[in-house]
Amino acid sequence: MDSGKGGKICFGTPDQQAVTKGSDSSMGMYSEEDAIRSIQKVAKEYGDIDSKIYYRSGAKPSLSWILKRIGTWNKVVRQAGFIPKRNRADIELLEQFKTNIEELGYIPSSHEYLHLSLNPSLAIFAERGFTWDDLLAEANIAKPLPVKEMKTTTVTCEVCGKETVVKFLTVNFQKYCSEECEIADKKRTYRENRERRLSQGLCVRCEEKAEHGKKHCSYHLNMLREIQMKRRQKHDD
Repeated sequence: MDSGKGGKICFGTPDQQAVTKGSDSSMGMYSEEDAIRSIQKVAKEYGDIDSKIYYRSGAKPSLSWILKRIGTWNKVVRQAGFIPKRNRADIELLEQFKTNIEELGYIPSSHEYLHLSLNPSLAIFAERGFTWDDLLAEANIAKPLPVKEMKTTTVTCEVCGKETVVKFLTVNFQKYCSEECEIADKKRTYRENRERRLSQGLCVRCEEKAEHGKKHCSYHLNMLREIQMKRRQKHDD
């Protein structure tokens, strides 16, 4: 907890407090290189560096500036030549991530990791400021990907019934023989959902109750009216 201007109380971590207190009046006066030099200077003075130390040092550009202009504290700390500190929760999550990769026996793409529904999820890591490359680096997992034998399976297209042999590593996501069949299936699903919603008196675009005598709910009716108004204005211009 910390007190800002005018006695305003700010709760949370230094990172959260920095954002809560607002932006620097000198947002355009600094560059990313200034932030890197400032972090290196504070680290030299204090013998260590983390967001709390930097925040309390009063160094410029401020922590608020760094978070808003560069994105994440960890990113600029790495650019300054240091390894970001991790709390116990982060360390445990990274250890579990590394265990997941070791059990798979290869490094999947972020897309495959997402569809494998592994825990911790990518959403949890994203909330803590980790990118996919961050995770691989923090878990000390080397690239390029190790060679792993591809599996093969025969997929029966859900639209035309054609059988296709596909290759995959862990999970097969392919359900169609071609892009045309995938598009056709999506159109069919859309039509079926539309007919079901109409028969149940629901909005054709969502599951909300439709306005009396209409095909849309109040939200989508207003959206359509705004679109039509903009089109008329554009036509008049």
